[in-house]
Amino acid sequence: MARVAVKQLGISKNYLINGNFDFWQRTGAGQTTVTTTRAYGADRWLLFPSTTNLNASQIIRAVSTNVGSTFDLNFGPWSFNEKCSIAQIVENNNTVPLRGKDVTFSFNIKSSALASLIRFELLAWTGGADAVTTFSNATPYTNWTTYSLAANFTSIAVGTGTSVGGTYTKFSLSGNVPTNTNNLICVITYNQNANQQQFVSQAMLNEGLGAQSFSIAGSSIGDELALCQRYFEKTYTLDTSVGSPGVDEGIYNFQMNNGATVQSILPIKFTVSKRIVPIVTFYSRSGSSGVWRNYNNNTDVAVSGQVGGQHSWGVNTTAFPAGVNLGGHWTASAEL
Repeated sequence: MARVAVKQLGISKNYLINGNFDFWQRTGAGQTTVTTTRAYGADRWLLFPSTTNLNASQIIRAVSTNVGSTFDLNFGPWSFNEKCSIAQIVENNNTVPLRGKDVTFSFNIKSSALASLIRFELLAWTGGADAVTTFSNATPYTNWTTYSLAANFTSIAVGTGTSVGGTYTKFSLSGNVPTNTNNLICVITYNQNANQQQFVSQAMLNEGLGAQSFSIAGSSIGDELALCQRYFEKTYTLDTSVGSPGVDEGIYNFQMNNGATVQSILPIKFTVSKRIVPIVTFYSRSGSSGVWRNYNNNTDVAVSGQVGGQHSWGVNTTAFPAGVNLGGHWTASAEL
């Protein structure tokens, strides 16, 4: 009997990876803070500095009370009024199929106490594919009331609203993706009152007009992690912050059986093939970066990565004698 494909009505792909903020590989349960440059906190989500001053912006993982969510992305609190943004840049390979189509960006948000203004937007990047460099050091906003965009950005849709204290509110907006779009960017900017927190969950970008019921990008939570690891992977356990000292679990250990002329070790495969050839960073058990531990004399020694491609990497060492026991952690980043 021939198979017949049946489309499930009401179910749509989520083009935002880690939209339920389940994975925080870089920080674990720790805090992400930025002052002048962007940084990733939850996997695939960038945190940007304040749009009004250089007060540090910060996010942290929080246990969610929203039905269907384990964690929220928690902004704040601060002792001063603050405006800053989170954003996800959708990779070109996932953006191109949406050119010329209607899409909807949605998310849930609540405030810890008082109502707070939020601004959310769907942007199109028409510059080089996967090269959204204008995002490097600031949000695309000049300030809360005077809105402007840098070159190669087009606003597809923008919305404003008020997050309510103690209650999750779902916000959404829809628009048509320009046919020359290379990357879509989903942005949430908030105008936070002093000593107040915001909790975001269930962010979704789906095809079509109108927000669909939330679903993660992967077919399972394991698939969702694999999608995250295509951009960033580490040897530390999921809930251990990168660079934490004294962490043995997941550490890589080698013994140099040859002499000093040998400067590489057989490649080791990444758990997931990366988006591009990644940047590999090494960490000693001491927590220092750029080094691994020489267990023979308990000192940190410089090492560098020799990446074979998107699938594996090797280690370059500088004149290690035979018999040296060497070990440490590593991260591989192929982020946008």
